[in-house]
Amino acid sequence: GLGLWIGLNLLITFTIPGISIGGHIGGLIGGGLAALLMHDLADRVRVPQIVTTMLVVAIGALSVVGSIAVSGSPGV
Repeated sequence: GLGLWIGLNLLITFTIPGISIGGHIGGLIGGGLAALLMHDLADRVRVPQIVTTMLVVAIGALSVVGSIAVSGSPGV
């Protein structure tokens, strides 16, 4: 299940040169926290699906813009 995918990602992260260790560990921690928050809030708050979708799109767009700004490279 999920543990297999996490283990595989960590194995690849630490064994293949040039892969961002911090990015993968940060993504694991951030994804885990997001999952906990979403699970906890799902029972208490009912938010329309369009609001959730727009938030996900906005966070994704900000992540892309932020990574381009930090790297200084407009290329993907």
